[in-house]
Amino acid sequence: TENKDLCPDCIRRRKENPLRILDCKVDSEKLQDIPLINDFWCEKCREKFEQVCKYLSDFSLKFRHEPKLVRGLDYYTGLVFEFFHPSDQKSAILAGGRYDYLVEFMGGNPTPACGFAIGVERVSNYIQNLTQTQRQGVFISYLQDAKDFAFLVFKTMNEIRNKPIGNQFKIQPYYREFINSIRDRIDINLEPFKGFKAQLRYADGRLYKFVVILGKDEVTGEFLSVKNLDGSEQFKIPLKELISLLS
Repeated sequence: TENKDLCPDCIRRRKENPLRILDCKVDSEKLQDIPLINDFWCEKCREKFEQVCKYLSDFSLKFRHEPKLVRGLDYYTGLVFEFFHPSDQKSAILAGGRYDYLVEFMGGNPTPACGFAIGVERVSNYIQNLTQTQRQGVFISYLQDAKDFAFLVFKTMNEIRNKPIGNQFKIQPYYREFINSIRDRIDINLEPFKGFKAQLRYADGRLYKFVVILGKDEVTGEFLSVKNLDGSEQFKIPLKELISLLS
């Protein structure tokens, strides 16, 4: 692109910091066909990027590769990222990246690092709005003797959560609602000695819709006891049946 085709800010940026041109809202249409940065990665950079993407997928975290993303600081040496709340895809609440030489450049020992900054006011606003948000997702609670089974259930749910529902016309309405909640979000208690009532309070306070309750009986029978925190409804579902519905 010739200078005459760019806005005044981009003409200046072209001399001082060409990457910042990608941030321009005025010239964005003119930049649609520019070469993408991933076409110029070395093999090591490509492997690192693919590894990060694999980790995100393994944890069922939604992400989008944005090859034109530009951060405002020049010391980044690798991957950069931004986090968004699902309700607002325009304003990042967290952003950062990899910087391997910054500490050494400032006079310290070589210290490869990854860091980020958080928009405190935005995060605070989202937290305040949680009380106005509908319940969603599934939280897995368990007694100590059901810990191994609980993590098997957690792993299984993550593996099948995006599969289509089989037997569409035979499935019970509360099963369907439970499965849809699995697709929203899944979490599990990570404090093995937290009491059962404390786990329920945690799930309730964070607006989960369903709580899976696992104890000795559930382990023996290989089923899930499920409580709907939106009401008083409770039901049981065999783990094998849940798997078969999403196969």
